[in-house]
Amino acid sequence: MSNEKKSRFGNRISALVIMISILASMSIAAVYSQPLQLPYAANPSVVVDGVVSDGEYPTSFTDPTTGIRVNWVHNGSILYVALTGNNTGWLSIGFGLTNARMDGSNIIIGSVGANSSSRVVDEVGVGHNHYPDVSRGGQSNIVESSGSESDKTTIEFAIPLDSGDQMDYKLSPGGTYGFFLAFNNANSDFSKIHSAYSATYTFTVVNVPTIPEPTGTGPSYLWGLLVLIPVAVYLYWRMNRPKVYRFSDMKP
Repeated sequence: MSNEKKSRFGNRISALVIMISILASMSIAAVYSQPLQLPYAANPSVVVDGVVSDGEYPTSFTDPTTGIRVNWVHNGSILYVALTGNNTGWLSIGFGLTNARMDGSNIIIGSVGANSSSRVVDEVGVGHNHYPDVSRGGQSNIVESSGSESDKTTIEFAIPLDSGDQMDYKLSPGGTYGFFLAFNNANSDFSKIHSAYSATYTFTVVNVPTIPEPTGTGPSYLWGLLVLIPVAVYLYWRMNRPKVYRFSDMKP
């Protein structure tokens, strides 16, 4: 092959690689640009047992970088989350501002041990590190948790939307926040650095539906009833009272 042909072939290969890269980045960008929502359910069918069953959660989302699938739902006060990864090490999710990274975020990290016992910890991000809340003056606010492991690892937990703990991040219904994901491929030691982590996603906590006040039961209607009741009683009495005759009306 001549140098000119080699040059043209090389240029075509370079152009093809660039095109594939652009398409891949566009695909990932499209995924990241999707609006994410944390759905509401008054009575979620979630059982925190480390296994995600069909229909247990109303929605799921898979991060293309880490491969972690997120299932979640809230009931107005409690957030239920299941993380599933193609790994046998730890999994984590961090909540915070819309541009959240590790520093200041509420991080939940968990793993499943060799004896199938799960460990899920409530932590806080400090700089590029993370520490258990209890070691920084806070509390562990995990309501319940569980996990399972086969060829994949699943961590499932429930935490308050607003724990009141200064180490946690308050998630209010109707608000918009950020979250990120990370995992270690094969190590369950939380101190070991991540194998991969996601970009920061923006999500909205779906508002709790308001129940409209039934028509006719407001305070103004109650005052109207209080006025009408004695009027009705008086009219009934007037219509049904015994007739009184005067002596002048009586015939001899």
